[in-house]
Amino acid sequence: MDKCEIRLLEDIPVEEDKLGALQTIVDSIVAVIENNKGGKSILLEGIWGSGKSSVIKLLQKRYRDDRNVAIVIFDAWGHQGDPLRRSFLES
Repeated sequence: MDKCEIRLLEDIPVEEDKLGALQTIVDSIVAVIENNKGGKSILLEGIWGSGKSSVIKLLQKRYRDDRNVAIVIFDAWGHQGDPLRRSFLES
């Protein structure tokens, strides 16, 4: 019986969207940031592996040299059971 080769994919965010699947989301977020005044809180929600971390990486790359935009990442899962407001501000 032939053995089946098993290859596991790494769970790391991409830094380039070669297929363009996430670029529409990134472009939409960029439009919200650039076409509206004031600060923004944007929630990315999706199942595991849907590309949330990759979208963040692409946004960080887009705004890397822009001093007018700061991307702050808050991992709510990492603060389960903690007072969220305090944990957010400490982060």
